[in-house]
Amino acid sequence: MPDPDPPAVRQGPAPSTASGPPPALPPSRRGLAERTGWLFALGIVAYFALQALLRTLVGGSPGLDEAEQLVKGQTLAVGYGPQPPLYTWLYLALAALLGEGLATLATLKFGLLAVTLLLTYRLCRQLFVQPWPAAVAALSVLFLPQVAWEAQRALTHSVLALATVALACTLFVDLVRQGRTRDYLGFGAALAACVLAKHNAIFLPLGLLLAATLLPGARLALIDRRLGMALGLAVLLLLPNLLWMAGNLDAVLARGDKIVAVAETGPLDGLAAFARAVFSFAALPAALLALAVLLPERRLPARLRGAAPEAWRPDVNPAVRRLLTLGLALAALGVLGAVLGASADSLKDRWLAPVLFPAVPVALAWLAPWLSPGRLRLAGLAAVVVAFACLIGLWGRLLIPLDWREPTRSEAPFARLAESVPQAGTLLTTDHWLGGSLRLHRPELIVATPEYRGALPEFPPAPLLLAWPAEYGPEVPDALAALLRDTTGRAVSRTEGVRLEVRYPGSDQTLAIYMLTAAE
Repeated sequence: MPDPDPPAVRQGPAPSTASGPPPALPPSRRGLAERTGWLFALGIVAYFALQALLRTLVGGSPGLDEAEQLVKGQTLAVGYGPQPPLYTWLYLALAALLGEGLATLATLKFGLLAVTLLLTYRLCRQLFVQPWPAAVAALSVLFLPQVAWEAQRALTHSVLALATVALACTLFVDLVRQGRTRDYLGFGAALAACVLAKHNAIFLPLGLLLAATLLPGARLALIDRRLGMALGLAVLLLLPNLLWMAGNLDAVLARGDKIVAVAETGPLDGLAAFARAVFSFAALPAALLALAVLLPERRLPARLRGAAPEAWRPDVNPAVRRLLTLGLALAALGVLGAVLGASADSLKDRWLAPVLFPAVPVALAWLAPWLSPGRLRLAGLAAVVVAFACLIGLWGRLLIPLDWREPTRSEAPFARLAESVPQAGTLLTTDHWLGGSLRLHRPELIVATPEYRGALPEFPPAPLLLAWPAEYGPEVPDALAALLRDTTGRAVSRTEGVRLEVRYPGSDQTLAIYMLTAAE
């Protein structure tokens, strides 16, 4: 990933000296910048390729979000429900090349995480003059548990949101600094990608737009007809999905688990929910950054201190730092406004990841005057340790016998359970995990859930099966009976299903479901 020197002056009709790039690197340092970029890219790609390989080799059953793609990825549609459609579109495109299954799901997710880190490095190269501090700043997003752990362990749409937000931020800074037509159009396309990835991904790009209007050096970039072209392109790309959402509001609003609204709550409850989420989001990175800055230099190992002069410090582009800082602050205020507007009393910290993850590199930029070479190396080493600790945590726990721990979803014995399910037919089920897990082993099945029924043809092929988790009890859940009635016009043949139960290998725990064949 080479790091060509940015132009010394902005190109385009709306120059912005206050937001211009730092001076070009001298020839002796250009090779170092390019090597740092390539080494960073090689390390990131190798790490996430290893994660994808391990997920594929472990096999087993899908996680919650992976199973959702196995259900929704049966068809190409403008909309799929409460989650935007871009992740499913990418899965379908990749499945056309690699086939359906866990390998494709792992390649997509870990590939997007690699793209996120590479784009974050590109953003940090706009923020820092030297390439090495930019690489450390990009790695510092791994201080966030929501990125280093949750994104690798379970998330899908939030992973895509991280990548699209990183792209939008990078292109917006390019737009302000250089003003090329391709930067405007790219930013417009990135805005659309953010909305189509996850709805909260739009907060930071909009925060940057508003921040630019408040900064004289950046404001000139917005007084340009090409910004109108960019926004028009974004609307054009979003129009099919927006029209679908307008006609399917019930499906769009089917989930409310990220911001939980309660009628009796007041502003103080919403403020407290926001504060708790921010604290949970920021506590670990704040502690690690404080350690890197406050640890006395003499306590650092000699290898970390190195031979660089004590006076050396990272150089920061103040205009870019100011723009990103104000954009992040406005994005956070936007989230707070949404929480208060929804009268919410709960906000999940991982919902903040696509909104605020660049705050960690920006915080490192503000700490630049205190970052000696040794402290910078310590921060980079901490990020590497976090990355490999997460890798070991994800896959090392599988070596612990099941008698000593709770089984993971990937260990659920759906392969054996699927032996009791026909190779083809129609399966109506209560949730994506059950439906997607069975479809992984019976790919000819057509699966529908109360949330997603887009794959059902007008006349669903026989046999027509109903399945639901055992914890629901033996009686057919009302939602499943309603799905059968709405899609086929039939009523259930009997009220209780047949229990199917399979033991986890090496454990006394079991996976149990109820299944019922609908009336012909």
